[in-house]
Amino acid sequence: MDEQTKDGVIHEQRNFNPSTIIRFYLLHEGRVSLVITNVNGQKLVTLVDTEKRAGYHEIEWNGGDLPSGVYFYRISVTSHDSKTHFTDVKKMILIK
Repeated sequence: MDEQTKDGVIHEQRNFNPSTIIRFYLLHEGRVSLVITNVNGQKLVTLVDTEKRAGYHEIEWNGGDLPSGVYFYRISVTSHDSKTHFTDVKKMILIK
């Protein structure tokens, strides 16, 4: 695998039923927030809201209690010194 030079999301599975794994890489330890929203921007669930160490992480989300449709996840990472901030939003499609 290529050497990571920045924080990032590694999530290739766009269509899922009923669960998916969201993978992300942290270059430095920091506070991570990972939130699932619907197409209206309404927050459905917070999967992560805690400190995480540097390295690869995996979080499983099961959308089995939701109807088929488009959902988004937003990941935000802030370093301890608050000098580094990363945010990304990705689309997922739940197909039942």
